[in-house]
Amino acid sequence: MFISTNINLNKMAGQKETPRQKMIGLMYLVLMAMLALNVSKDILDSFVQVDKSLLESIENSNLKTDQLYADIEMSKQYDPVRAGEAYDKAHNVKGKASVMIEYIEELKKRLMVETDGLPSSVGDTLQLENVNAKDNFDVSTHIMIGLSDDGSAGVSSELKRKIESYRTELIGLLPEEDQENANIGLVLKGGVEDGQKLNWEMNTFYHTTLAATIVHLTKLQNDIKNAELDVVSKIYATVGKVDIPFDTVAPKVVAPTNYVLVGEEYKADVFLAAFNKTKDPKITINDSDIPVRNGLGQYSLKTSKEGPVTYNGTIEVETNSGELKKFPFESNYIVARPALTVSPTKMNVLYIGLTNPVSVSVPGVAVGNMSVSISGGGNKISSSGSGNFKVNLARNSPSSVNVSVTATMQDGSKKSMGSVPFRVKRLPKPTLKVLGKTTDGVISKGKLIQLKVAKAVYPNFEFDVTPESKGFEVTLYRNGKEAFSKKSTGKGVPMAIRRALKSMKSGDRIVFSYAKAKGPDGVTHDINGLTLKVK
Repeated sequence: MFISTNINLNKMAGQKETPRQKMIGLMYLVLMAMLALNVSKDILDSFVQVDKSLLESIENSNLKTDQLYADIEMSKQYDPVRAGEAYDKAHNVKGKASVMIEYIEELKKRLMVETDGLPSSVGDTLQLENVNAKDNFDVSTHIMIGLSDDGSAGVSSELKRKIESYRTELIGLLPEEDQENANIGLVLKGGVEDGQKLNWEMNTFYHTTLAATIVHLTKLQNDIKNAELDVVSKIYATVGKVDIPFDTVAPKVVAPTNYVLVGEEYKADVFLAAFNKTKDPKITINDSDIPVRNGLGQYSLKTSKEGPVTYNGTIEVETNSGELKKFPFESNYIVARPALTVSPTKMNVLYIGLTNPVSVSVPGVAVGNMSVSISGGGNKISSSGSGNFKVNLARNSPSSVNVSVTATMQDGSKKSMGSVPFRVKRLPKPTLKVLGKTTDGVISKGKLIQLKVAKAVYPNFEFDVTPESKGFEVTLYRNGKEAFSKKSTGKGVPMAIRRALKSMKSGDRIVFSYAKAKGPDGVTHDINGLTLKVK
């Protein structure tokens, strides 16, 4: 509403105004401004009702377009070649319409929250009827028009460009014969006020109350949905509708997996499945027919090996016209062995110098989708297959390391599965073993003469590993006196000692001393010797 008046007659005539005249003129201007802004509550409430009606119309359009998209999807299943192009065009329209609807919705939220001076976080739930300053036009004019005479400095100019671009793109997706005379609306026209031409931006949004501005924007959303519906309807007309005899619908829930890790999202498709209870389709999986009952195929297969399994098949149904239509499909699943994990928390030990076996598994994650690593510079972990890994520690490994697992999820993202700490230990000190004995003892002469080696061992050690004997000294004592002594550089007993053993008598002793052994970790130890007494 524009209200103008010429009250400053004295000033226009070049006469000087008195203070009283100035005050009267100022009061008159204030009165005129108040009259211009006095929009009744009934008018504002009418705007709210119009906005609600437009929103209901948008919801109705959504239902219709959703059904069209579903019909086009079904046509593509029947005839991918003929309906494929229509499917692509329709979903192109759907994407463009969604972008435009969302753009305008965000603009409406901004206008309402800034007009009422609210934080942007409440915009998602704020409705026009709950806005206090519905009659305010300063904020909406500032946002939509800006400091310009033609709206070019405001959002309305960008909005116009987007709508015109949307209209042009939609017409370009129509069948060629429909493009020239396409009438899908969204023609943004200006107007005339006081004999002056106004463009669409100024005519629609300049000096317009918030309530009127929101209604204008909601109407644009409604026009965008109507254009979407019109274009998709024409695209669908190029492929036609396939009539399949369904007499029953049932709710179905299909989830990629029923096993979800903590922190991950559970996702499922929930939908109504239509089928015919009196005429079952033919369902084939991997070239074999499966039993079908009440329209539902029952597929079962005994698993025999681990790993991912992919299968495919077709569903064949007969239309009302007697035509057989096939729907191909593909699915997959993962076969895993039952897993029981018992962790001895105080025995998580890795040894330097050994190839330490480690088993790693994450329930719900295939072995091939796991990446396993170990901390500590120079430490290595490698797969030996089927979830088993080998750990080799560096000589300078820290006293504690972590084995960590990262899994590749179904959507391709990487997710840490955590880590398990291990203590790092050096190999125990070896012990000398002679004729089955590792400590001093008594031995018969008959067994003693069989002596060939004195080797180093790790007694009662969990790993089947043997240290390398680096030599020892053997001394024979007869009647309490040293009779013979000989050194060895390996585990073999020198031949001279073996010959001397044949002359030993009861009470004589053989002493093994100065023994050395080297472990797989490269460390050489001085190990305890032992004394054997002849029976």
